Amino acid sequence: MKKIIPFKKEIIFKNNISEITSISLEHHLTIDNLEIKGEFIVSGDYKITDNSESTENFNINIPFEIILDEKYDTSKSNVDIDDFYYEIIDEKILSVSIDVLVDKLSEILIQEEIPVIEEKKDIIEELYEEQNRLDIEKEEIKKEVPIIKEETEEKNVNRCIEEDDILPGEEESIKMDEKQVINEKQIDKEEKNNDKKEIEKEEINDKINSLFSNTGEGNIYVSYNVYIIREGDTIETILNKYNITEEELKKYNDLSNLKLGDKIIIPS
Repeated sequence: MKKIIPFKKEIIFKNNISEITSISLEHHLTIDNLEIKGEFIVSGDYKITDNSESTENFNINIPFEIILDEKYDTSKSNVDIDDFYYEIIDEKILSVSIDVLVDKLSEILIQEEIPVIEEKKDIIEELYEEQNRLDIEKEEIKKEVPIIKEETEEKNVNRCIEEDDILPGEEESIKMDEKQVINEKQIDKEEKNNDKKEIEKEEINDKINSLFSNTGEGNIYVSYNVYIIREGDTIETILNKYNITEEELKKYNDLSNLKLGDKIIIPS
């Protein structure tokens, strides 16, 4: 990519400037890492008055130094002049404007954590807490069932005494039948409660699995590369550059309408 850096300087002359009859610009600029420095050499001739037949020459050195943003890679870059123009703004002031061209720049990939990953972590923790709560409730139900059975059997005996019915022990077969019915009802109730807890637990596991399916197995914190689409980029060149498949890229991006300057996620 290319970057234009505008530069403006006002040059004060000792004599009046009526007309610039000739002017040229040279430069001695170098680029070292992110620093561009050197000097411009502005030279030429000018008339002191409109009626003057003679001209005066000038040769002026103008220092230049600038540091580029850290997001750029300048390892293959070079510096040149893109444009140069001037203007006499006062009788003794010449304003020169220079556009410095930095060619073959490339942007460094920005490493950042995707905020969605942190949100999913919170959701997963909540689901695990809910799952643990269901497990605890399930264990409590198992512990409570024998007590319920004993209380039910005791109530049944008291009812038989009050209603002058057959007491437990008088007819073993009847007692066993009643006990079996009670046990079957309690077991059925227990199984229904357990089935309900299992279904809720499976629903939570499905939610957790669906969250993990996009973040990578076992990875809650994931770092990705964010790549900015540049001029000349295609899906194929990006796939080749980062050695990934189109299917992997589609998991994190909508590739149907990419344009210059768009940001896409590159999975590590």
